[in-house]
Amino acid sequence: MWLPNLYYGGYKFGHKMDRWEGREIGLVKMQRDRYVSRDAGPDGGTLITRRAVLAGHTMTVNANVRGELRVALLDAEGHPIPGFSTEDCHPISGDNLSHAVLWQGELANLRNKAVRIAFHLRNAELYGFDLTTHEPR
Repeated sequence: MWLPNLYYGGYKFGHKMDRWEGREIGLVKMQRDRYVSRDAGPDGGTLITRRAVLAGHTMTVNANVRGELRVALLDAEGHPIPGFSTEDCHPISGDNLSHAVLWQGELANLRNKAVRIAFHLRNAELYGFDLTTHEPR
């Protein structure tokens, strides 16, 4: 899915130069919710969220993963929750607006509990995540 239209102005010599020449309007198209990402190269990286209360029973990530992405759920003190560690997460790869995140444990069992989410990325771009009560597309 693409955004409708995102127009921008371009200036050959800067915006205060010749008012009638060297200016153009451009059009950018990008996939939905892909304006900003957190990237990790071949050495990998980890992004950990603040505490959040899980309201949904399904988690998806919007990511372009050339290497691997795994997600862990941590308790309030930052310790892995059994069944939701990095090792318990099925590895994610490929380019998708809504990769399903699957663990050995059932996410519904953590509903209304405070957790922190740890994203472990290698050669990947993470754009966002979603916790919902409906099945992934």
